[in-house]
Amino acid sequence: MTNLQPAALRYAELGYRVFPCQPGGKAPACVRGCLEATTDEEQICQWWERQPDANIGLATDGLAVIDVDDATWPADAALAGELARGAVATTPRAGRHCVFKQRPDKPVRNTASRIAKGVDSRGNGGYIVVAPSVVNGKAYRWAIELPPLAELPETPPLVQAELDRVANEAPAAVSHQASAHQAECFPEGERNSRLFAVCCSLRRTGLTHDEILAAALKINQLRCRPPMEAAEVETIAGSAARYEPDAIASAVAVGGDYDDGEPVTSGPADPGPFPPHLLKVPGFIGEVMAHNLACAIRPQPVMALAGALSLLGTLTGRKIRDDLNSRTNGYFVVVADSGAGKDFSRKINRQILYAAGLDGFEGPEELTSDAAIIAALEKSPACLIQYDEFGRLLAGSGDARRNPMTYGIISTLLKLHSSADVVFKAKGYADASKNKVIDQPHLVLHASTVPGSFYGSLTAENILDGFLPRLFIFEAPEMPARQFQPLVDAPASIIEAAQWWGRYEPIKGNMASIHPQPRIVTATPEAKAIFLELAARVDGEMQTGSQEARAIWARVEERAARLALLYAASEDRENSLISSDAAKWGTELAVYQCQRLLYLATLWLSEGAFDARQKRVLRLVEQAGGEISRRDLTKQLHFLTVRERAEAIDNLKATGRLIEETAKGSGAGRPAVVYRLAS
Repeated sequence: MTNLQPAALRYAELGYRVFPCQPGGKAPACVRGCLEATTDEEQICQWWERQPDANIGLATDGLAVIDVDDATWPADAALAGELARGAVATTPRAGRHCVFKQRPDKPVRNTASRIAKGVDSRGNGGYIVVAPSVVNGKAYRWAIELPPLAELPETPPLVQAELDRVANEAPAAVSHQASAHQAECFPEGERNSRLFAVCCSLRRTGLTHDEILAAALKINQLRCRPPMEAAEVETIAGSAARYEPDAIASAVAVGGDYDDGEPVTSGPADPGPFPPHLLKVPGFIGEVMAHNLACAIRPQPVMALAGALSLLGTLTGRKIRDDLNSRTNGYFVVVADSGAGKDFSRKINRQILYAAGLDGFEGPEELTSDAAIIAALEKSPACLIQYDEFGRLLAGSGDARRNPMTYGIISTLLKLHSSADVVFKAKGYADASKNKVIDQPHLVLHASTVPGSFYGSLTAENILDGFLPRLFIFEAPEMPARQFQPLVDAPASIIEAAQWWGRYEPIKGNMASIHPQPRIVTATPEAKAIFLELAARVDGEMQTGSQEARAIWARVEERAARLALLYAASEDRENSLISSDAAKWGTELAVYQCQRLLYLATLWLSEGAFDARQKRVLRLVEQAGGEISRRDLTKQLHFLTVRERAEAIDNLKATGRLIEETAKGSGAGRPAVVYRLAS
């Protein structure tokens, strides 16, 4: 058995894209045929290690191949001479392939017996089988060797004239019915672009996304040969629907290509890293952060802020509220890589509570059921739960049948969040003695998670049900350098402030702890004006966007109010006032986190497996700084099949979200291919 792997690798080194064909035949041995053709050495090795005697298919995108099976053609000696200027191969049927590079302004189509009887052309979307492949026991051979792609001659004038003639004349009509049918079919290699052109024409008439998608799915079944996966059709329809109807003309280029237009919107923009000025909070929060950063092995200001907010949110529970009855309970989630010191803020909170004699505020570290949460709140109605690996908990919350315990925890957390100003009734039991009732439960969650676990658990359901929009998500930046400082006692001012809040009762009396009456922290006129501006912005954002986007924006005002109340309590515990500074800080942080969650949803929230693979590709490119080599991308997507990887990348390129190009500085050998995010 002949091993054709070395020959396949050699073509790749010369710059030609190859793929496996059936041993002894011409049919592709990979699902998507020439669309999977590549110069990637690792992929080529995988193919031919599985099937060493696979014939070699060479994709003819960018090439002009004249496939001659008629020995009498051409009669013109000048044309015959020009055909020998390129690379020439003999085929098993005594024919020949004359191979050239396409002229930049002269794309070549695939035709059959159009140049002359028995004379075909191969170009974009086509392929040829190349030496030393064998068909029917006979081998392909190069009569004039194929040079590196960069050195391959362009089509000579007389050859180009033949190709132009074929391109400009209508195909011969076999019958009216047959020609009409052929005109309506979208062959492989043209399906995406032609279907996109149809979708754009529908959008021009004002059709909605849902109407375009319904039509596209039907057209895919009737015209595409073979039909594409539904997820790919949905992406094409969505891309067309992003254009304004009057901007379609600039979106559809000649030939139905659809990555030349500029979409009106390209999805939520990344607001960037955590704004440094939002890390500065006066009073108690700032002091706790300073103590944290002075002792941490890896100082993490963003994580320190999340920890301080959760601590003050617990201490002020059931003791203050604003004019609209907002409370200081909240769910603060830190997202950081393993080894980044996610547990240190929890240690600081525990240290301060214990030193202040308030360790009873802290609940369990493990949540095995929703009943454990209710039991903790019964013990202390203002309760801090510090939980690690929160992403795992969230990941298991989507299916009540498979994960009833986890599902119940998330459901209870969702209800408790909105019950801080009312009486909360837990699950009802036939035995009335087991029914739990808690007046104004004030649960604060200080959780941590690694990025993949948390973001991978994002679903449309936990956005639409309001759980994710209620989370305050704090993403730690790159891991800082270590510092070697001992953990010292918290400053006396921090302990004294914690104790003050611990004994503070807005209204004295026997019922104060059972049915508390929180002190009202009022907002200045300037602060109210800032909140009104935010409300107007939210109203505007709620008029557009997806259901998920509206669900996220719907919680921004509530989040801004809670944050501003915490700022006011931190700045002056005895005479708290929501100033313009507090309102501005709370509003900016709430809007930033909203925008960041919207952006993360575009990267992680998936409508299915195909969409998830595409978003995985985009994340890897983004994590690499916006550009990644094909080799590195292939390595990081090793868990995907060749087909899955190719489909995701091809569709991202086709929809204009990913650009493939030759790396700068590539030599005459096998060029390095890179992918970069579209701007």
